[in-house]
Amino acid sequence: MNKVIITAGFSLLALYSQVSAAAVVCDLCSLSNSGASPTELIFAAGDNVVNAKLDPSAGADSRFFSFNIADGYRLDSILLEAFSYTQIASNPTATGVAFFGLKQGVGISPSTNNPAVVDGYALLGAPVSANPVSGVIPTNVGEDVLPSLVATGVITGTQLPSALVAGTYTVWLRENRTMDNISLNFKISQVPLPAAAWLMGPVLLGFAARGKRKAAVPSGL
Repeated sequence: MNKVIITAGFSLLALYSQVSAAAVVCDLCSLSNSGASPTELIFAAGDNVVNAKLDPSAGADSRFFSFNIADGYRLDSILLEAFSYTQIASNPTATGVAFFGLKQGVGISPSTNNPAVVDGYALLGAPVSANPVSGVIPTNVGEDVLPSLVATGVITGTQLPSALVAGTYTVWLRENRTMDNISLNFKISQVPLPAAAWLMGPVLLGFAARGKRKAAVPSGL
């Protein structure tokens, strides 16, 4: 009985402190060009940076990757940390604007005319604009992509929550006009414990300490 209480106490203590990891998960790594078989990236609590390059020199470039949010965690934001573009010969005056689509589950069947193939989407790297483009305000460097993914639910038909819950998700990056370098930071945190759980912590630790003292008393005294 005491062993069970002690184990429960230490388990709760572990939940009191969140171990965050800041990591570059993909630094221009090879990402799949097939929505049916996206590259699996391993995300952890904290910062998860994905640096990607889109090169449409030979036609529209699409890249796909999936990630998982573990039980008890959530994705709070997707920050566009950097975006730069280079014009290409086939479109020498274009401004870099990349497409970012997200869908729950593994895999996306890409379509350029059916928004329902994703649950939410955003446009990355466009100059600051007060006017919506394809239903959203373009996301600029330093801004969160997640609000656009939520807002476009009225267009895609799927309403995403303001923070993504545990599960698997697939991302689709696409560009057809400029060569883009993109840095995205997926920030994951632990879901806060209910107030009752925090109150139970000291109680469990108290029981554990009491059981330990009793175990130290020699039998027969």
